[in-house]
Amino acid sequence: MGTDSNANPVFHLTHGLVPSKTQRLRQSGSPPAQFPLPMDDDGRATALHRHQRAVRRFSLFEQQERDAIVDYLRFMASDGCDGDDIGAALAGYWLKTAS
Repeated sequence: MGTDSNANPVFHLTHGLVPSKTQRLRQSGSPPAQFPLPMDDDGRATALHRHQRAVRRFSLFEQQERDAIVDYLRFMASDGCDGDDIGAALAGYWLKTAS
């Protein structure tokens, strides 16, 4: 299973929060139909909109869940899994929301 697999929890917990990953996915095509997003002139979701969607989606987690997510992402980064993406997502969002 690749690091960008849809069965990878790290992907789902960092997607939209990491500019480099967002840009790579943006170049690969349009978002799934079940998650419509505002589009840029090329008919693709912009990085800003992907970030807004991620923040909105993650805002539903309760404080204990956020803390557990931070612990999980730190563990996965220490295990060598997507360390740069995890570090960016932690610094840019998750650590700001944890207790």
